[in-house]
Amino acid sequence: MEIIKKYNGYASYAIAIFAIVLGFLLYATTADGVATSTDIFLYASYLFIVLVIVAMVGGLVVALATDFKSMVGSLISMGVMLVLFIIFYVIADGTVTPEYAKIKGTFDVSSFALKMTESTFYLTYFLMLGILGALGWGAVKSFTD
Repeated sequence: MEIIKKYNGYASYAIAIFAIVLGFLLYATTADGVATSTDIFLYASYLFIVLVIVAMVGGLVVALATDFKSMVGSLISMGVMLVLFIIFYVIADGTVTPEYAKIKGTFDVSSFALKMTESTFYLTYFLMLGILGALGWGAVKSFTD
């Protein structure tokens, strides 16, 4: 297990270095604030997302293998997030707006992709409201104590 923990730490550093290099490349290939080649950054961001997901799942598997009892809270939190995402996916309609229909010739997006995007926005808004509520509650509680 120590070997896995050691490589997980190295993976974190590698991902951070990759993100910094990607940021410098993005800054270096812009002309007047407009990116001159976006394809490489699009594929690099896909690779970055896959690396983050693999590191996250790998860390979860290592944590589950080493100490399952301490991970129960995290698993419950992830389950709640999944349930919320499913609820927001059901709420999302996935219809094409008239503004989007004008530019749809350049894209071909399915209803599934629109519903996934909309449900991600809903989940983000919900979590932001939760964070603001927690900050407000903490501020009020600190003044009353």
